Amino acid sequence: MDKAFNPALNTVNIATFKKELQSSGLTIEKIQSDLSSFGVQGDVAFNRLASSVLTTNLQLKQTKNTVDSMGTVMMNAVKWGIASRVMNSFT
Repeated sequence: MDKAFNPALNTVNIATFKKELQSSGLTIEKIQSDLSSFGVQGDVAFNRLASSVLTTNLQLKQTKNTVDSMGTVMMNAVKWGIASRVMNSFT
């Protein structure tokens, strides 16, 4: 999972995740098949797993957007502070 996570974009690359699974001898299809062999509970477990990966991606994107917005607000506050000091120095 570490190799599939892209910290620059704050997302999980599903293709890389799938490739890493295959390199360890697993596939998403095999995991689904194995869990399905447990019946309805296995299907529910797989669906929750898939849903949590997608939800994590969405939450990471939302967190990144929030942090980016906070950074923009802070930079604007600094710029306004500098501009205010410059203008006050003229009076």
